[in-house]
Amino acid sequence: MRKSLFLGVLVVSCIAAVVMAVESSDWAKGLFGEQLVKKDKTEVTTAEALKGKQKVAVYFSAHWCPPCRAFTPKLVEAYNAAKEKGAKVELVFVSSDRSEKDMYKYMEETKMEWLAVPFDGPRRKLGEKYGVRGIPTLIFLDGKGELISKEGRAEVMKKGAAAFE
Repeated sequence: MRKSLFLGVLVVSCIAAVVMAVESSDWAKGLFGEQLVKKDKTEVTTAEALKGKQKVAVYFSAHWCPPCRAFTPKLVEAYNAAKEKGAKVELVFVSSDRSEKDMYKYMEETKMEWLAVPFDGPRRKLGEKYGVRGIPTLIFLDGKGELISKEGRAEVMKKGAAAFE
């Protein structure tokens, strides 16, 4: 009797763990698509890139935008410092650039060591989902894809790396 009860609990626990793992990657794929890209144009699966992250920052910006070009170096500095401290965070760039070439040029010039939604990916859908009305905009999501804050830019300016914790 005890053995079968133990096995039943074990099976239910295993099923719950599998369901949670599937759900945790489903939100990310549903939001960003199957793949994200790096500044060197290599692709990374979205689920793997965001696995285990406690916070996901989503950065709406563009190369042609002067306020973006002023804020991005501060964001790079804060993000890098947070990662060095061991923050379980990832940043995803959503480009408003006019071309894919401009997007990668911006990522390279500003030393964006994070991921981006592919140029042909759901960029517009993301902006609509979060009500982005202007750039630069930085939002924070928790590790399950739930909105934490739409005021990420102000938080980074005020707190620096601590905004990612």
